[in-house]
Amino acid sequence: MNSEEIISLITLSGILMVLYFPFIYFKNKWLNVHEEIPNKRIHQSLIVAPFIYMGIIFFVLFFSNSNLKNNSTGNEMTFNYKIWSQNIDQRKMMLNDLLERKILEDKTKKEIIKLLGKDFDSPSNTQLAYAIEKEPIPDILLINFNDGIVSKIKHIPQ
Repeated sequence: MNSEEIISLITLSGILMVLYFPFIYFKNKWLNVHEEIPNKRIHQSLIVAPFIYMGIIFFVLFFSNSNLKNNSTGNEMTFNYKIWSQNIDQRKMMLNDLLERKILEDKTKKEIIKLLGKDFDSPSNTQLAYAIEKEPIPDILLINFNDGIVSKIKHIPQ
């Protein structure tokens, strides 16, 4: 579900809420009914119910797909350490998030190894190279260090 659909659902829900209260208020006047509601709990539930439904709509819209990004290709994920370290095939889907949010910047070599795991190649003392997929010639995430701090991060496609 993209952001335009979410906004339209929220707008529709808001409009329905605004229309609901005048309907309840004027219902008895329009129908010329003047009897008391014998059980006040029923009357209270008529007022509280829309708020409960609205809460359910917000919960479903904002929390059901919290791990996946909505995009045109549908193949990106937010960075997750457990998934990164356990499933090399899903690393490529997390790579953009890792680079865009600059998660690796200003970290030490030790912090990078703790974050990304120990399954790397080290072409030199100032570099770490992580395979992004299980291919004979995989994409590489190359991390360069200067004075023990990340200085450059580069994705090398194959």
